Amino acid sequence: MFAICGYCQAMVLRKGADLENLGKISEIMEDGSPIRLGMGGKFKGRDFQVAGRIQLRWSDGIWNEWYLLYADGTPGWLGEGSGMFFATFQRDVPAGIVPAFDSLVAGQEVTVSGKPFSVSWKETSRCVSGEGELPFAVAEGWESPSIDLIGPDGAFVTFDYSDDPPSLYVGEEVKIESLALDASTAVPEKVRKVAAESLSCLSCGAPYNPHGKDAASWGCPTCGAVHEVLAGKLQKIYENLKPPGILPGLELGMVGRFEEIDWTVVGIQRRNSTWQDSNAQGGWATGSDWDEYLLWNEQNGYRWLVESDGHWSWIRTVPANLAKGQTAVLPGAPKRSEFKHFSSYHAVTTWVAGEFYWRVKAGDRNAIVDHVSPPWVLTRETDDRESVWSAGLYMDRAQILSAFERGSNLVGKGKIKLPPPPNTIGANQPNPYAAQSKAMRGLLWKFLVAAIFLHILLTAILPSGVVATGDFLVGTDTSAATSRFAVGPFKFESGRGNVEVILEANGLDNDWVAVDAVLTDRATGRTWSGGKEISRYSGYDSDGSWTEGSREATLRFDGLEKGEYLLELETGRDPSKTALQPLSVKVRRNASSMSWLLLALLVVCVVPVLAIWRSMGFETRRWAESDSASGDDE
Repeated sequence: MFAICGYCQAMVLRKGADLENLGKISEIMEDGSPIRLGMGGKFKGRDFQVAGRIQLRWSDGIWNEWYLLYADGTPGWLGEGSGMFFATFQRDVPAGIVPAFDSLVAGQEVTVSGKPFSVSWKETSRCVSGEGELPFAVAEGWESPSIDLIGPDGAFVTFDYSDDPPSLYVGEEVKIESLALDASTAVPEKVRKVAAESLSCLSCGAPYNPHGKDAASWGCPTCGAVHEVLAGKLQKIYENLKPPGILPGLELGMVGRFEEIDWTVVGIQRRNSTWQDSNAQGGWATGSDWDEYLLWNEQNGYRWLVESDGHWSWIRTVPANLAKGQTAVLPGAPKRSEFKHFSSYHAVTTWVAGEFYWRVKAGDRNAIVDHVSPPWVLTRETDDRESVWSAGLYMDRAQILSAFERGSNLVGKGKIKLPPPPNTIGANQPNPYAAQSKAMRGLLWKFLVAAIFLHILLTAILPSGVVATGDFLVGTDTSAATSRFAVGPFKFESGRGNVEVILEANGLDNDWVAVDAVLTDRATGRTWSGGKEISRYSGYDSDGSWTEGSREATLRFDGLEKGEYLLELETGRDPSKTALQPLSVKVRRNASSMSWLLLALLVVCVVPVLAIWRSMGFETRRWAESDSASGDDE
């Protein structure tokens, strides 16, 4: 067992009662960790005590590996960084299970013991300090290449390449409050400088007031100098940025109330979308800018608020296993399978102000894949080191304005100046017509069924049937005997209705018969008139036999009242024909009419169809901005 002296920082090796001095290591950097040596706690019902710590530095900040000793003698580790905690245990490494370090990249899919995992982190960290008892010796500058993977049901795997062969650690992400840490058993701390003291920009002297303990960089909002932050102190300036021509709508220090929690704006990052285009200069096309606000709360850590073209989304990171699985991403969010791929592009950082939990700089480039299921957006962001999933909930301008007015006690004072309302459709913007369209779709079917049922009902209850008939021979001359005929008189018993006159020219071939009809109410003298031509032709050509026309025709007279009626017909024929043509006439009362049914259907469908059309139009405009109308790239 190795131990680091809490007073002189010497690392010693215990061999029974003997101690061997292995040299000194730097003091622990104050990072505001809630964990201290000697603390007791519980993980899944098992008691443990914090025995030691290795403090590692990676490219964007500090990471702690706390060494835990469980009551049953089992050793374990608790990783801490960027506000996240991971409880892990070392496991035996089956042959061939750990791939080479250089063979994996962030976001890559990996199978471990038959289960799917995704590479969420790849980094080489360096030891800067340590304290307490450790199972192995560490020295300042000791390197620890490692790869983290996220799998199903929250499974977490680390491949540690600082050993040869590499070590395997398995576990899961935990919430610090679930560990029931007991500070009463903690080892007394040394007197250390307060990390949250007021500091000043190394360039212009503007004040810097640290917020989160994980701050790794700070951009001065006054002069644009971007500083490295280590252990709560400004270390050096590594970049100078000019302020943008159009400043963000929100300012550093503003407080917004979301989820009934007050969140402070501690960082602002402006980014620009780019994508590969062989026709663009340099092979990359450039799109629009958007602003990302980093919000912080002492008890709840970090959240993001993103504004793009006047559209706002409330963002939080989610475990990759939830993002890629079939379980809900967040309470109230859709299942992963319900998201559709919307766009793939690269995001480039162009300007920053405030503090961030990584070493942010202009030119940082990340590959972005957005999936939407309004009002949610599910995003995967990948660079050469990590792959992170986040879920965002759409918020309108009024919600944002209200949140910051309440949080900053500025209700009604008009001091919150947000970008103007959007004139575009956001990727995850809720469709304002969706609910109405869904309701109208259901009503549409009901309307259709009701209209058809009413048509059938009226047809069934109204008196109908043939009320008069006539059989005639139509000639080619104009004599009354072969060209003028009468059907009836007949009685119409309904209060109001119609009659249908069915004309049938049996045996008609390559000929026509013209019929003009006049229906007269014998009591009032009111008349209805109409005409039809019955024609049918047939023959042969190179394609075979053909026919056109019909031997039947129908006339319809509507608006009849109860009374006695006479139908008079006047006919005409081709003068070249000599044979008489039989003509059969039937008069049917209250005949059903498909035209009235179609008209009724048209009327009842206007409102539902309009609502559906507006909803579809909204979605068409949304997906016009996408590089994929549907589907998923995962």
